[in-house]
Amino acid sequence: MSEHRAPSYAETSVFEKLIIAFWIIFLPFHIGWKLAINVTASKPWTRIVAEGFSRYFTDHLTYNQIQWLQPDTFGILKKWAQRRKIPVTVDELPSGAKLLWMGPKRVDRVILYIHGGGFVFPLSDFAIAFWNHVCSELHAKDEPVGMVFLAYKLYPDGKYPDHLRAARDAIAFLLESGVKPSCLQIAGESAGGNIVLQLMAHILHPLPAVPPLPRDLRFAGVFLMSPWVYPSDKGGQDQYDVISSKSLLSWGHLFLKDVPPTDLPYVEVLNAPKGWFTGMDNVVNRMLLTSGSKEGMVDTHKRFYDICVGENEVDVTFLVDEGGLHDSLIYDFSLPLLQLLQKPRIGPLIPKVIDWLAAGFEIPV
Repeated sequence: MSEHRAPSYAETSVFEKLIIAFWIIFLPFHIGWKLAINVTASKPWTRIVAEGFSRYFTDHLTYNQIQWLQPDTFGILKKWAQRRKIPVTVDELPSGAKLLWMGPKRVDRVILYIHGGGFVFPLSDFAIAFWNHVCSELHAKDEPVGMVFLAYKLYPDGKYPDHLRAARDAIAFLLESGVKPSCLQIAGESAGGNIVLQLMAHILHPLPAVPPLPRDLRFAGVFLMSPWVYPSDKGGQDQYDVISSKSLLSWGHLFLKDVPPTDLPYVEVLNAPKGWFTGMDNVVNRMLLTSGSKEGMVDTHKRFYDICVGENEVDVTFLVDEGGLHDSLIYDFSLPLLQLLQKPRIGPLIPKVIDWLAAGFEIPV
């Protein structure tokens, strides 16, 4: 009797591809309806379209079908950068992950970005456009930075603790390359925020399966954008957000099924024992947490903020985008091809985020 073969990344059957085609046929009608019911909304139409795209595809397609529709993280960044004649440099990591530099490498000021996507989807071009804007604004403030993206393995090729191992290897590589912790700010969005918190927990409570990092690194800053701090939670405000409760639970199950019960505090920080993050102020100088008032995870973000403030002396800033949904900051940069023709309408939180990042490179650690 032959063994059952595990599926590979983006593997889809002919029938699943026919289903994709079926839902794509009806996509224009859905987007037209979204624009019609939001005709008086204050949001730019590009953002309404992008949010409609996200909810439509995640509601109707499985994770592997969505994977099949798009390139991997490196492919997405390479294509985006080529259109703008921005060089991309690749550093291979021992874990099989990659560091992707957008623009020139630096060691004096570096932002490491770990993308979200429920551990199943790659880097989005929205996020690339957002970080390109951040880099441009920091350069205008005479604070040019080296911008590097972590391309880690996605489900089913990547499972816990592969993401943590990739993040740990990224930090070790940057330190060995001459980047001082005081010159490094780490950003994580959604599932990427979960990976950043896994990394912080690993520094405080080293996992035997992953090589350790020193406890006294004290990074310049950690920025968590709509972090997925509670993967077993279905969230709320289902009628508003770009991700449904059903999708959250589905992706959370895929991720958590490979996490041993003893390791749950690393990935579900709201269920961690009291004092789990005590000592965080020795690991990072300051933290920024952002959320949207209408996103399904906002209540978990508030609870996480209370934990951070209650267990540490680390400087934590919590910003909520009024009326914003999940990852609302990067949705200001939706449909990047159109951004070549028109400037995005920037929300009020983005300048605050940029100022926070700029200040992080100026504060002595």
